[in-house]
Amino acid sequence: MALAALVLLALRVGAIVWIVRTAGPAPGPARAGSAAAPGPDAAGTIAQASESASKYLNEGKPAEAGMILDRAIQKFPADQELRLKYAQALQAQQRWREAYDQFVAALRIGPELPQIHFDAGAVANMAQLTERAEHHFSMAQVKDAGEPRYPLYLAMMQIKLGKDTEAMASLLRVVRLRPDIAEAWGTMAELNLRANNLSLALQHAAEARRLQPAVLRWRIVEARATARAGQPEQALTLLAALEPAQRSEPAALSFAAECYGLLKRPADAAAMYQSAAAAQPRNAELAFQAALWHQRAGNAADARRMAQAAAALGHDKARDLLRELADPPAPPQG
Repeated sequence: MALAALVLLALRVGAIVWIVRTAGPAPGPARAGSAAAPGPDAAGTIAQASESASKYLNEGKPAEAGMILDRAIQKFPADQELRLKYAQALQAQQRWREAYDQFVAALRIGPELPQIHFDAGAVANMAQLTERAEHHFSMAQVKDAGEPRYPLYLAMMQIKLGKDTEAMASLLRVVRLRPDIAEAWGTMAELNLRANNLSLALQHAAEARRLQPAVLRWRIVEARATARAGQPEQALTLLAALEPAQRSEPAALSFAAECYGLLKRPADAAAMYQSAAAAQPRNAELAFQAALWHQRAGNAADARRMAQAAAALGHDKARDLLRELADPPAPPQG
């Protein structure tokens, strides 16, 4: 079996070497701006390299595809299609920065199609190049002003960069193009909530929830805006309408506890967390939160019991809480 594997590997490497060698000698350095079309023989070699790379990609072998494309690009550096396919192979290996470099080269070769800018932006984001991602999504939008994906993704990068005003403008452009995109309405609600524009936050969150009623994120945004508007009881009512599985999500539990705190009902928050911990007995964080809220409600015995459960599950802060609960409170001074 080992011998057979070595033979198969040798055949693969041989095929790759044969493809790149049959391309003929590598061209000399091209003058800046020159991208002459390859002759018939070169075009055939490019097509063969592209086809072989596609076969390897379809088989889930991006490294082999990358070997073919890397050598082909060395001989034909001005072929945009080879650059884009090499970027695809690099993405499959999660080599995001190298994939982005191939997109940059492909755009330099041209044509600068909006979809190429969009794909370059997505890869730049994965490579943690947020400003470059913003640039490419902006260019995609300029080149195709009728595609709502481009301003939507541009807005996400602008939010990451702290450009909330610009992001809001991009999101408004999205909903003008496609008013049924819940992500745009919900993100506008989040931005308005951050800016304390509660009326708009409520309107936009309600629209996002109308479009995607099953998405927890939009209901929580609406509930947060409702609570901030001085109606924590109504916010709890919004959360109570969730499916049981959604009510036990960390974000929903945390915000419901905030509302109980605003209403000075820590015992209700403790009971909620204790119920969630009983349903997930291996979740140390739920047990710890139950202990904290029991402590705030003045239930020392229940707080110790839940803190012990959290500590047994490995929660570091639970040990500190146990020590705090074991020490009697200091008498008031004076």
